[in-house]
Amino acid sequence: MAGIQRYFEDELTDEWRKGREAAIKVGRLRNHRSGTTERNDMKLPLWVALDFQEQGVMSPLEITEDVSPNPRFTFSGLAILPQG
Repeated sequence: MAGIQRYFEDELTDEWRKGREAAIKVGRLRNHRSGTTERNDMKLPLWVALDFQEQGVMSPLEITEDVSPNPRFTFSGLAILPQG
């Protein structure tokens, strides 16, 4: 049985933390309900950022549409696909 994955904000790099804060700000500017902001705008960017960090992507700026500095990933439309 797999363990429970826990996500903690203090594990974020400064770059990912700034990206998460920007996502929260956009949610508030779009007048998301407080429950939506708490659940989606705060938690989802944290999950995404920490998952990318686990894969060696230490900044959102490392993800580009043209060429990824991390050879394990390529950008295809709206999805980042791992390289086999």
